[in-house]
Amino acid sequence: MPVNRASRRMARGIKTGGFEVTFPRRLSWGLKLLRILPRPFCRWVVSTATRWKARPLNFDRKPPSE
Repeated sequence: MPVNRASRRMARGIKTGGFEVTFPRRLSWGLKLLRILPRPFCRWVVSTATRWKARPLNFDRKPPSE
């Protein structure tokens, strides 16, 4: 979303005094749905959607030298 369009949406949301300003709507409604689901199911959905299990964390790796 272009910056000017996003800033207009934020300004309109602040001006109307709403509780929150969310966009894009498709993403925000999906995330709100995930919040009411049981946590293990929510984690499974997020890890599947982001393919997090395909990228395991490696804590033994040293940071790159400068």
